[in-house]
Amino acid sequence: VTCPVTGLPNRRGLLDTLSTALAALAERPGQLAVLFCDLNRFKEINDTYGHHVGDALLITLARRMQKVLRPEDVVARLGGDEFVLVCTELDQAEGALLIAQRLMAAIAVPWSPPVAGSALEIVPEVSIGIAISDDPTRTAEELLHDADQAMYEAKGREGSAAVLFDAGLNQRLQERQLIRACL
Repeated sequence: VTCPVTGLPNRRGLLDTLSTALAALAERPGQLAVLFCDLNRFKEINDTYGHHVGDALLITLARRMQKVLRPEDVVARLGGDEFVLVCTELDQAEGALLIAQRLMAAIAVPWSPPVAGSALEIVPEVSIGIAISDDPTRTAEELLHDADQAMYEAKGREGSAAVLFDAGLNQRLQERQLIRACL
């Protein structure tokens, strides 16, 4: 099942891909990574230039992401400005961080919207949360949740950023949520 704007797999397609990749870990030990990507300030582009310009940017960025992935990797669009990559057959966490670096560089290439008479140039930024697993008993939803949590940590940083999920991050996020609930 694909997203009509980008032609990429949608959430259901992503969950199927991720479930299959997790099951494969039982037969071929290794690591897989989920990279949850959220475009920074995308709403401003839609609000300022219209959804047709936002859609054109999403299509461009989807193509850029596909170009930096390895053949065995999959990129999906969850909706809005959220993309998720599933990267399999990794030897170590550094492999996922290298993929995130390539993604940030590809996304940051200046882009001019298809608006007649406009000399505007947009330099897109992305926040990336990374969850890594070698455990075939984890669920697709659990990994997606962890990557999403790490992405929110990346959102709190300046410009494009990538954050690797760990248990300490999860604890800090829970503490922040508790503090907000008490205010």
